[in-house]
Amino acid sequence: MSENQKTGPVTTVTAIDRDIDENARLTYTLKESDRTYFSIETIPPNAGVLTVYRVGAHFFTLLSSLYAVLLYVINNS
Repeated sequence: MSENQKTGPVTTVTAIDRDIDENARLTYTLKESDRTYFSIETIPPNAGVLTVYRVGAHFFTLLSSLYAVLLYVINNS
């Protein structure tokens, strides 16, 4: 991400579950501390869109070094 990052989508992620029907449904979530600046929206069938929804001075300080977002994928079965 650029230090000029504005709010909005950053990337789309996908995962695969080889189950069928409802058991194949996946849900995405973020580590609680990452929810300060980021959100993840689950898009059926099994994609998620990572979005920056809050920017500010502290956000840009985070971006000046390596920053990792911890993303969880939860299986419905």
